[in-house]
Amino acid sequence: MEVEEGFIDINGTKVFHRKKVLVGNKKNIALFHGYSFTSMDWDRADLFSNYSKVGYNVYAPDYPGFGRSSGSERYGIARGDLDHAALFIHDYLKANGIDRSVILGASMGGGMVLMTALQYPEMIEGVIAVAPAWVESMRDDLKRITQKTLLVWGSKDHVVPISLSREYASIIPGSRLEIVDGSGHPVYIEKPDEFVRITVDFLKSL
Repeated sequence: MEVEEGFIDINGTKVFHRKKVLVGNKKNIALFHGYSFTSMDWDRADLFSNYSKVGYNVYAPDYPGFGRSSGSERYGIARGDLDHAALFIHDYLKANGIDRSVILGASMGGGMVLMTALQYPEMIEGVIAVAPAWVESMRDDLKRITQKTLLVWGSKDHVVPISLSREYASIIPGSRLEIVDGSGHPVYIEKPDEFVRITVDFLKSL
């Protein structure tokens, strides 16, 4: 089955999203892109197929105001300001009939998923944060994350300093840190095979 594409109305915001839902798959994962990316970029690592194969229904929106999704006052964000991000993820999951999900985010999206794990813990099965950006202001809150958390960083990341990787891993209880040698910031694009191996291993552990 191919990836489905279309629009979904979320509280008056027209959101473009892509999904791969199979009858036999019982778990869910939702993917949230970075500031310079869209839901189309997950195809670089063929994440819809790779995660579907291990029992997950896969969902990926363009965040409101990015890609093909319309802008939104309710969900609007700007560089460094993720205040509305957790509400969007909550509402997006609910709009798709999802009560619990793993959430994966890269860069801006990584900050979003960590924030969502804090604000809506009952909905979140596990967290994959790829070089999460803009979370310095909530550094002290990270110790309250209770879900299984995987942090992924490229060893040559010059966007979100790699020094933060070990700091965040030391704060988030029981988190797992994987540093991908030779990769820059978008690990899933630069080292897709290794990214898939690491994240699928984590998904299987949930």
